[in-house]
Amino acid sequence: MNKFAIIIMLLLITTTLFASDEFYIRGLNEMTYVYKNAQDSLKQYFYDEFSFRMVYKDVTFGMKFIAKFPRYNDYVPIHQLSSQDLSYTWDERYLEYKNDGFSLRGGNFKQVFGSGILLSSYQDLDFDIDTRLTGISAEIFPKILQMKALYGVLPNENTTTKNDVVAGVDVQKDFFGSLRLGTSAVNVREWQVGDSYLERHIFGIRSDLSIDWIDLGAEYAYLDQFNGIDKIGHAFYAHTSTYFDKFAFSAAYNNYWNFDSRLNDLPLVNHSNESLYDSPVGKDQQGAMGEIQFMPNDDLEFIANYSEEWNTDWSIRQTDIWLEAVKYFDNSSLNLSFSHLERLDEEIQHWEKEVTPTLIYDFFLEQTPVSIKAEYQYFEKHFQQEKIHHWEPLLQVDVGISNVDLSVIAEYSYANMKEIGKNPLWLGAEIGTELFEDSLIRLFVGKEKGGKVCRNGICKYRSQFNGLRLELITSF
Repeated sequence: MNKFAIIIMLLLITTTLFASDEFYIRGLNEMTYVYKNAQDSLKQYFYDEFSFRMVYKDVTFGMKFIAKFPRYNDYVPIHQLSSQDLSYTWDERYLEYKNDGFSLRGGNFKQVFGSGILLSSYQDLDFDIDTRLTGISAEIFPKILQMKALYGVLPNENTTTKNDVVAGVDVQKDFFGSLRLGTSAVNVREWQVGDSYLERHIFGIRSDLSIDWIDLGAEYAYLDQFNGIDKIGHAFYAHTSTYFDKFAFSAAYNNYWNFDSRLNDLPLVNHSNESLYDSPVGKDQQGAMGEIQFMPNDDLEFIANYSEEWNTDWSIRQTDIWLEAVKYFDNSSLNLSFSHLERLDEEIQHWEKEVTPTLIYDFFLEQTPVSIKAEYQYFEKHFQQEKIHHWEPLLQVDVGISNVDLSVIAEYSYANMKEIGKNPLWLGAEIGTELFEDSLIRLFVGKEKGGKVCRNGICKYRSQFNGLRLELITSF
């Protein structure tokens, strides 16, 4: 068949689909332009991500196009970067069939078994994590029995020429409307440096019970991997919540040993969501957490959270305390919180502490919502013979005027009173608004310290930045 006939056939198929009420196209475009005040060759940076879905009855075809200009690599020396480099890729190519009780997908996909202990294939742009698989994924999900099965590959971390292979199955069944039992099995073949590979077999069970006054959940996984020497690992996570009148109690416990893998998302049991200092999550870690919530009336709320985490020989330890009190008024609320995070590694003689009192006041100025956040963090570190400390005050104001959101953050760092007024100030402002019904634009100008940043209800992890960032998000 010649090219002309193929074009005519595609046009006829497309025309027929567009004429059908069961066919539609959905898309999203996210564009970012950055101008950095930095001493390198990449002061200007452009990023565009365009994704679309074509849906006809129960069949969906999706694809994403990503363009970066210039191509930036954090691991390449600055003098080797070129402002002329352009990278573009097609991503998330998939074809999916889905109805009320069954789905089958081929191409790129994300998947989670249980709480993610055995398998968590996902993408996190904030932390530059991408463990999505390329292959086949099937799900059966009637009300009383759910089953997942997958077979896929993902790029190996040690070489650019080979892929790791992942296969798994997960079954979950509901009993009596309140009890849920599940089991999973995952096999991973991971290539090592050279021409050897590591074979990892993981098996797990889990249970969840939910009744009127209590919720209980537990999950256990066992790992056996072979690469010349047998290696055994395990992971256990349990949590519970119960309610008595005006009180709510929660507790959690984890125990991980030789269970560190990029395909696992192991739950942490501390309010700060921090892993043990300089230790991979799952390598050697135990922890316990307890929380009490008290609501004497509809206007007051108190929360106290305490957790401890440690390794097997107690050489690495972590303590996390979180206290919070919230007072609700007719048109405003006042939130007071206190965070204390302490970490110790005896082997390298490292100890650090973060103490953060925070005040947040939300109110309305006539019809305009306003949020004011004041924070005064104290940081102290002892490393061998070195001792340092500093304070980091922060003031943030968020204002919503009509359909315009404005946020201003000022943050400072100093070690003693003599430095006040001498150190640089992180001062940045962001404005966002809806250009049209389906378009959102955000502009940031200034300096960001980095870390978790929350503005107008949206939280993201940002790296340290100084310059201008323009973001345009359009959906159709």
